[in-house]
Formats: sequence, structure tokens, C-alpha cells
Amino acid sequence: MTVKYYLTLNDLTPAPDDYRAVVQVNDTKNLEYLINKMISRGSTVTKAEALSTIEEYYVALNETLEEGHGINTPVYSIAPKIKGVFYKDDRFDQSKHKLNLRLIANDRLKNALRNMKLEKVATPQRVAYIKEYEDAASSTVNSVLTPGETACIKGKMLRFDQTDPQQGIFFQAQNGNEFKAKTVLRNKPGEIIFTVPAALKKGDYNLQVKKVRKEGGAIETATLATTLTVQ
Repeated sequence: MTVKYYLTLNDLTPAPDDYRAVVQVNDTKNLEYLINKMISRGSTVTKAEALSTIEEYYVALNETLEEGHGINTPVYSIAPKIKGVFYKDDRFDQSKHKLNLRLIANDRLKNALRNMKLEKVATPQRVAYIKEYEDAASSTVNSVLTPGETACIKGKMLRFDQTDPQQGIFFQAQNGNEFKAKTVLRNKPGEIIFTVPAALKKGDYNLQVKKVRKEGGAIETATLATTLTVQ
């Protein structure tokens, strides 16, 4: 089996034609899978014995780290590390600092890396998606619209170009009339905060986010599955 990857535009560089590779994980296996794989090779160790031994290994691993030691094995090296900014007389403060672990792959894991076979696959189609609409004034989700008040849309790949009149947040009435939100306070791929158009009258509306796809430049429309209502 190969390790599959695809290319996607690189948003971290200013170059318009830079791409980055994204690994497409085939599946994620758990401890039971690894033990079954181990004993399937004809090992004399039973599944129960393997589980018991690994549990003791975990306990020893935790105790060793809690004692302040680093650990170096053929598989990995682990050591504690602290992140955050300190000043001369500071002590560790959980509100400003974070205790974490540094893990480095060693030879036994690097052997697997050397043996991996890569396969380039087609880039999957990514689409904008609206998960939910939160109305701040009524404290409701996917239900009420409050004209003139702040609201929040959550989802994926929602960010749009605010300078382009074709793009933005639109409310479509049942009679076909369309109203665009003019005030956008936050414009991120996963969250948009804006002001609901004050011109909305009583009735039902479909919420849409329209944006231009980087690939091809076509308008893409994400629509909330639930109808929203101005009461």
C-alpha cells in the first residue's frame, strides 16, 4: 500500500503558483490493531499478555517522565519542554506558560519512513460549507434572524473577497429578493461575524455565502440547509 498525497495551493507564501503537498492518510489504526498484527506473525505472546505488558510499559513511561527524566529508545526520544515568555523573576504560570513534550523519531521509526512508497493522487474537490448561523440578539442557532444586529456564521472555506461586489453574505427572500450584508467584522475560513441587513422584513430567508474559487475563478455558493426567519 502506498502513502497518497495531493497538491494544493500554498497560502503561506506570496507566490501565486506555489503548491504544497498534503498527505492523505489511508486509515488510522489503534493499539488493538497493532497487537493483532504482532501476534499474527506467529508470536508466542498472547493478546492478553501483550496488553498487560504494554500497560506496564505505559506506567513506567509516565513515571519516568514525572520524575523529570528524558527517555531515549530506538523508536523515539521524549523530553519535557516549556513554552511561553518568561521574565527574569518569573516562575511557571499555567495562565501564561505551557508544559509539553518534545518527541523525536529515532532509527526504528525512520526505517518505516525510508520504506514508504509515495503516490500522487488527484486533488479532492474542496467546497465551502455553512454549518450553522448564530443570532446574537436572540441567542438562537439556525432559527431566528434579527435585522440590524450582529450574527455569526460557522463552517469551512467561507472567507471571501470583500472588495468584490459579487462576493459576500446574502439573504434570499421567498419572493426572490436578495439582501447583502454590508458590515463584516470578521472574515475567516471557519467563521464570519457580520451585521444582519436592517432592511429585512418579516418572513423566511435562505442564507448564502458567495465567494470566488481560487481554482478557476468561478463563483461558489454555500447555502445554509435551514431556513431562517425574521419574526
